[in-house]
This record gives sequence, C-alpha cells and structure tokens, in this order.
Amino acid sequence: MEPLGALRYDPAPMSSKSPTPPRGRERDPLLGREAVGERYRLREKLGQGSLGFLYSADDGRSGERVAVKALRARWCGPGEEAAIAARCDAWNEAARAAGSGLLPWLDRRREGEVLLLVSRLIEGEDLGSRLQRAKEGRR
Repeated sequence: MEPLGALRYDPAPMSSKSPTPPRGRERDPLLGREAVGERYRLREKLGQGSLGFLYSADDGRSGERVAVKALRARWCGPGEEAAIAARCDAWNEAARAAGSGLLPWLDRRREGEVLLLVSRLIEGEDLGSRLQRAKEGRR
C-alpha cells in the first residue's frame, strides 16, 4: 500500500445507491463462524454499530488479540470498497504521524461478500458506557 498524504486525500464518494436494510435487521455475516480465513480465529462478538459488526479474535500470524470489524453490506460494494481502502490508507498515515494517539488498521481484506477491517484490540470501557457515566456526572 502506498501511503496517501493527508493534504492530498480525496477519496471517491461513497455510493448512495447501495441496498440498506432497516437498521438492526441486517444479518451478521460472521455469526456462527469460528474463523475468518486461515488467519483470524473469532473469540466473541463485542458489539455492532452503523459501520458493522465487531468481534475479538486471535491473529494466527502474530499471536495477538485483535478486533475484527465486518462491514455492513452497504459498505461492501465495488465503489465503496475503493473508498474504504482510501480512507483506511489515509487513517494509517495519520496514525503514523500522530505516534501512539491513533490505532492503525492492521489488515483490510475481503472474505466473500464481506469487507473486514482489523486493528489491535484495546480492552476497556465501551464508548456508550463512558458517555452514560459522563451524562450522570460520574467519572
């Protein structure tokens, strides 16, 4: 992958014509699977959001625990794949420039009809819980 300069970043627009099932009704493409390819062994589902479904997994190559995000169908079409690739490349360049402040994407791959993004897994509180505590005035 050739890194993109932050100032030159101009990804292709994402298509608005992708099929979008009602929120919460889209089938999780990793549900019931034990592995993704030969490299990632799935451990548990951590959650889901507007971008996709998040799992913890073991990386068979490095031995590390990683986060695997299976993107929702609307982000997996040919036009969207190029745009996601450009955004991931730009994010990784920003992560390198920022030092340890941002997590880079370790892997990006297609498994059948599904696009997967892989990063290090950081254990800790999820954003929803953190925001709720802040709303309640707790630290």
